[in-house]
Amino acid sequence: AEQRLRKAAVIERHMALIAEHFVESPRVVLNQTRRRLGWYVEHGLPHSNAARAAIHQSHDREEMLDVFWRWF
Repeated sequence: AEQRLRKAAVIERHMALIAEHFVESPRVVLNQTRRRLGWYVEHGLPHSNAARAAIHQSHDREEMLDVFWRWF
């Protein structure tokens, strides 16, 4: 449980850094978020194909994050 909490904190920080770094380009934020969440799903979550597909079908960053945290 503690390891999962640490992973969640790292992922949350990573998503915040992406948003901060690419603040001038919402499209890049969206693409980077999708890409990184896909990687996190593929490397550590069961049912990764379904989770990744749901993330890729999301329409905006908030929806992607919601989908990710539901699977996480």
